[in-house]
Amino acid sequence: MKNTILIVDDDELTLHFIETVLSNKNYVFFKALDSNAALDILKDNHENIKVIIADHIMPGILGGELLQIVKTQYPQIVRMVCTAYDSVANILDLLNKGEIFRYITKPIKDIELISFTLQALEYYDSTQEKYKLLNEISTIDKILEKTNIVLNASKQHKGFDYFEFSGIFDSCDMPIIICQKETQRVFCNRALLQIMNLNINWFDLEKFPNVSIRNKLISMIQSNSIFQNDFILLDSQYYNLNLNVADFNDDKFYFIGINKMEF
Repeated sequence: MKNTILIVDDDELTLHFIETVLSNKNYVFFKALDSNAALDILKDNHENIKVIIADHIMPGILGGELLQIVKTQYPQIVRMVCTAYDSVANILDLLNKGEIFRYITKPIKDIELISFTLQALEYYDSTQEKYKLLNEISTIDKILEKTNIVLNASKQHKGFDYFEFSGIFDSCDMPIIICQKETQRVFCNRALLQIMNLNINWFDLEKFPNVSIRNKLISMIQSNSIFQNDFILLDSQYYNLNLNVADFNDDKFYFIGINKMEF
């Protein structure tokens, strides 16, 4: 995703100045002369915009009010305001109402604008990564809960229901690999089969076709540990690995969630 910034100011010279100062950073810009124009841009482009920089004193909807609207409707966008306020109370009120990331004092200083914009973009990326991770964890937690039910039911009937077990993970959009320590068998859900161009779900660990994944699973089993920030290369594409160990009564399972890396 490109580093796209929306600049809002009723002064065309200020719009041009901000764009010029940041122009050597390979940013993409949207520009608006008032808050209504900015809201129109956001309506069609909010998924692509990472940061908004708005002047506070403008005709019609003030910049601070605009950023409050952005906070409510597009909370993922990082908000910065330009202001000539010299009152600490006024600045704090502005920051709190719009949960504004940074305020830039006028007249705008080049180095401050460059530094704050870079910080805002980094904050956007890190926040989105956290949201993504939390969603992954939530998904895996729900799957583990269902898996626990299946395993407990299987123990009561003294037989492991592979069909029901497979169905739980096949319904998940996240590519997932599971290895059961006791049997050393590896299961791949449907999402992963598509990535790896495989046509069967189950493998013996020693025969698993991807050497990189096989070695990581073996290492996990031997060390009984969790790996973080790992990655593999599949079909000329890098993937993040979210690796976890889960215990169900006397059984131990090793989970790998796989996500395509974006550069």
